Amino acid sequence: MKINRNTWKWTTLFLVLVLLLAACSQEEPTPSPALEEPAPAAEVQEEPTAPPAEAPEEAEPVAEAPEVSQPIYNWGEVADRLWVLVGYGEVANPVVVEEGLFITAVFSSVEPTVSGSSGCNNYFTGYESTNDGGLTISGPTGATMMACDEDTMNAEAAYLAALGTVTAWNLNEAGRLELTYDSGTGLEEKLVYSPGETPLTG
Repeated sequence: MKINRNTWKWTTLFLVLVLLLAACSQEEPTPSPALEEPAPAAEVQEEPTAPPAEAPEEAEPVAEAPEVSQPIYNWGEVADRLWVLVGYGEVANPVVVEEGLFITAVFSSVEPTVSGSSGCNNYFTGYESTNDGGLTISGPTGATMMACDEDTMNAEAAYLAALGTVTAWNLNEAGRLELTYDSGTGLEEKLVYSPGETPLTG
């Protein structure tokens, strides 16, 4: 069987085209992108956490400063007791009462009066006291009118004059009663009494 030359020509041409198309259709495989490793997640920087708040320490009690020793005044410890004079005059150089001279004071709590022996005679007068150490003794002082020797009379006059200028009282550490007075010398002066053997009542 004779093949038409035209047919052969077209067939050849057709095959060439088919081969060209086949060659063109075979694309070179494009390399798939390498699987990139996922970028490491950004490290989350943890903020430093503050340490748990500690419970506030209890404040230690502050030691109180010791109080300066002050005399404790209580007129009740003075009233209704027998007080016997043992010294008088300047605090720095007191005069000791001579043996045999008996001078006393009793401050009544019933009525504001003070009485006692002034050495020769008995006396009595009024007074006003406070628990903060204040004391005033009224005048003139009433007294009996007995006569004694000159030294005793002079001591009695000096004592009664001192009573009229008393401004303060105090119980010292030895339990003695001190009455501050002013005879005009410009120096601190006191009448110092020792407590009698037993308290007086009534």
